Amino acid sequence: MPRLVIDGQEINVPEGTTILQAAERLGIEIPHLCHHPKLDPVGICRLCLVEVEKNPKLQTACSTPVVKGMVVHTESEKVVKARRGVLEFLLLNHPLDCPVCDKAGECMPQDCVFKYGAAESRFVESKRTYPPQDIGGKLVLRMNRCILCHRCVRFCQEIAGMEELAVFHRGDRTVIGTFPGRSIENKYSGNIIDICPTGAITSRDFRFKARVWNLTQVPSVCPRCSTGCNIIIELKEDKILRVRPRENEQVNQCWICDEGRFGYHFVNSPDRLTTPLIKDGGKLSPASWEEALSRAAAGLGSILGTYGAESLGGIGSAWCTNEESYLFQKFLRETVRTENIDLGEVREQKDESYPGEDFLIQPEKAPNRRGAREMGVSPGKSGLGRKDMIREARRGKLKALLIMGSDPAKEREAGEALDKLEFLVVQDLFLTATAKQADVVLPAASYAEKEGSFTNFSGRVQRLNRALEPRGEARPDWRIICELANRMGGRFSYSSAEEILKEIAEKIPAYRKVSLEKLAAQGILLSSTI
Repeated sequence: MPRLVIDGQEINVPEGTTILQAAERLGIEIPHLCHHPKLDPVGICRLCLVEVEKNPKLQTACSTPVVKGMVVHTESEKVVKARRGVLEFLLLNHPLDCPVCDKAGECMPQDCVFKYGAAESRFVESKRTYPPQDIGGKLVLRMNRCILCHRCVRFCQEIAGMEELAVFHRGDRTVIGTFPGRSIENKYSGNIIDICPTGAITSRDFRFKARVWNLTQVPSVCPRCSTGCNIIIELKEDKILRVRPRENEQVNQCWICDEGRFGYHFVNSPDRLTTPLIKDGGKLSPASWEEALSRAAAGLGSILGTYGAESLGGIGSAWCTNEESYLFQKFLRETVRTENIDLGEVREQKDESYPGEDFLIQPEKAPNRRGAREMGVSPGKSGLGRKDMIREARRGKLKALLIMGSDPAKEREAGEALDKLEFLVVQDLFLTATAKQADVVLPAASYAEKEGSFTNFSGRVQRLNRALEPRGEARPDWRIICELANRMGGRFSYSSAEEILKEIAEKIPAYRKVSLEKLAAQGILLSSTI
């Protein structure tokens, strides 16, 4: 391992380590703009110049590997002067857009000028400008702000695997753009917004909606597929405005797909269920929680008393948390005493025609199918599965169903079968086709409005944090189940998702080391499967 000295501090590093990486290990900050830890080093911006003894010229720290005996200075007079000159050169034509630029507050050149730049510019000539350029998709490109770091181009080539952006022309005419007739179409294009050090590429979705320093940030997990990418939910005035990736090397590194980034709008949707509904005279009407829960308990209890436990069943959801799935099956097994329990259908979708690197997106679109199964949402030995329950409902033998977060009625045959039920209770976010057929509809909270955990396809349990209050009168599914169970003779005294997870850890061996507190930022990989 080569041994070197940086600013008087000695360090041993593995062969191939760059000066920048070695400095980071020592806690020494070397400013940079073009460098990104997940992209190949190119040394384009020249801001990371350092002085290496016995070398006549300053070297780029991001692309220069260390050698034995190297002595590096990062704050010498030559370095400081060069750094200031590079910053001034990079920003010669940069417009003073900070008051209107979405990147203000998290802009790398802005931070570098504050720390290392001159107090004022000496450039008084007219700045070079470019006409607006449409690169398609979800991105907005403003070349006036570009410093030609090439991060966007390199991301498309190295990470997304699609050469959609390129560098055109040379010298002071150099521009970033798409090839003629092409646009940005890769499934990870939103990451370019994050890695662009300036406001040259911004989000069409987030543009001009808020200043970043006014956003509240809450760590959570993406619910769009079974990868479970780590995310940061950013909101203002109880409304989600932006979703960004959160670093977790074991799951998504520092990336997220566009579906996860821009797929949050359903949480803010005005079509969300916000109050319980009960059916009177064939029409669903708003009701209080007391009325709805009492009607649901009475209806299910009547079927149970008249026809027995085998006449009832429950269909859960792979979009619900571990805690909710656990209580769902516990309520049905211990209170209703039925084994007719299963998950709603989760279809796999794989885009075989996609030419890029589909490195994060799983074909399984539900975030928690593995967790729901491990919680016990599956038919018992004598119980019916989902398809069997639909068949028995059509035959008139299954009399009632509790459906949590699933929509079987979107398929015509299942909808016809549900019509033959004597009683149907649905918990959901929207008035789905299934909810429209229900006798009682209970509004549920979304993933951003509750605490809990998901288990991804590889067995990593990860924590959801509540980012905002449930819409209207909506409640987390676990709380709805508790209140319904207690009205039917159960003793569900849980007061939080954390309390439910403690019981899960006691009952399910694979989860014995799991708690919301231990999940922290990176989650826990299960030591065994069930």
